[in-house]
Amino acid sequence: MKKTIETIMNNDYFKLISKENKTFVIGFDEEMQKSGFEIENKMYEGSYWGKIINYSKSNVKNKKNIARISIIENNDISLRLFFAEKGIDKNMKYIENAPSHIKLPFINDQGLCKGCSGENGWCHNRKIYTVNGKQIKKCGYVFIFNNPNFKHIKDYVDILMEFYAKKIKNKL
Repeated sequence: MKKTIETIMNNDYFKLISKENKTFVIGFDEEMQKSGFEIENKMYEGSYWGKIINYSKSNVKNKKNIARISIIENNDISLRLFFAEKGIDKNMKYIENAPSHIKLPFINDQGLCKGCSGENGWCHNRKIYTVNGKQIKKCGYVFIFNNPNFKHIKDYVDILMEFYAKKIKNKL
């Protein structure tokens, strides 16, 4: 049986999160569904990230995470968006002109590479791109919006549409 956000939110674990965070999760889910993305049929529990709700493109064989909501131990939430390195450069004009709350994870210090990407080094999820003429190297867990704002749901989904819309439209 396919899980819906309503059945997930009825889980005892979610009774602890604030009404504001529940409102965000439900609103984000509605916007994602309307835009051609779907919630994964199972929920994961990570050690650091708490409960995890993953989203992927609808109607595709190989599901690839494009967004993740994490409910962390202190009952805060975070929203992580997933972007391939080549997609970042391809969509740089959009990023450079995005509202500051969307642009921030691309330019802030979160996930800045500290040198692990040397010639013989290895980075987890390395991303190298240029924003406003400045090269940025990030690795690890990036593009995270801690305590995402309900008012910005459309902006979060819009950037995903910028990166994934063509692929979604071709599948619908």
